[in-house]
Amino acid sequence: MSEPIQITKGATAAELAESLASVGEEIQARAEAQTREDVADALRDQFVDRSQSHCTFNNTPDDSIRATLRISGETSDRRFQALADRFDVESVSADFRLGLQFAIAMIRDPEFEL
Repeated sequence: MSEPIQITKGATAAELAESLASVGEEIQARAEAQTREDVADALRDQFVDRSQSHCTFNNTPDDSIRATLRISGETSDRRFQALADRFDVESVSADFRLGLQFAIAMIRDPEFEL
């Protein structure tokens, strides 16, 4: 936090409420920033990072991408299924990976409105 709360004898209820509101806002901002970081890191680990230490359930990032597209194709838009089928044949494209990296960067960016 930026500054410790100074509670002085004789402080009014309004002054105390203002101090507490300020602390609450700062806690919320820090929690949102940390959540963005955690989500971005998890997405990067699951779908982008090719090191073995980040492979989830022995799946590579490409396996995770295809599995996620298949699930999305079953529940919503069939174009996801078509993309997963294409990636089975051609492998996950570099453009798709770059798009994922861009999306992850936007999630991490506190200025981007989710």
